[in-house]
Amino acid sequence: VRAVSTNHSKMFSNNSIIHIRLTDVNDNSPQCDPHVNCTISKNATVKSSVCL
Repeated sequence: VRAVSTNHSKMFSNNSIIHIRLTDVNDNSPQCDPHVNCTISKNATVKSSVCL
């Protein structure tokens, strides 16, 4: 199992609660994590990972 990280630059409403697979934006080692609730600010760059 390996994780492929991709950077998604999208616009979200302030304090939007979305369900995504992601790693910490400061983490260079993406992990396959369960879906979690994340509060993302507007114009945030989301670093998500996909388990293959």
